[in-house]
Amino acid sequence: MIIDGLVKVNDLPIEIVKTIKQEKDLYEFECNGYPCLIVRKRSGCLNGYVGLGEYSKYYLENYRDIPVTCHGGLTYASHRNPVTSEEDTLWWIGFDTAHAGDYVPIALFRDGVYRDYGYVKGEVEWLCKQMRDIDGYLIELNKG
Repeated sequence: MIIDGLVKVNDLPIEIVKTIKQEKDLYEFECNGYPCLIVRKRSGCLNGYVGLGEYSKYYLENYRDIPVTCHGGLTYASHRNPVTSEEDTLWWIGFDTAHAGDYVPIALFRDGVYRDYGYVKGEVEWLCKQMRDIDGYLIELNKG
């Protein structure tokens, strides 16, 4: 687990330690036709990502120009796979959970809320729903 090497576990509240140890560092799934990832980053926080294909209206667009909402707003858009950092045919968009009001395990400030797997998955699903509403029939055409 990434967090074990970066922060002394006994410095964290026991309920957060239990939650983090029960979570995986990587989740891969599909939602509304989009490949999705939830990845634990070096901060100890989980980030959520959605892969957009060439058919998407916002393929290759800057994350600031994609009209969706999610926790803290989009903070990532790249051909680099969020897990491997290698070039990918998908355009990955995503968000992090290391904002003001979030509990960040390796940060000096820990007054916020830890965003667990259930919360991050809900935000990824919400992001997929919004992208599905935008891309609509383009996903179906791409599959056919």
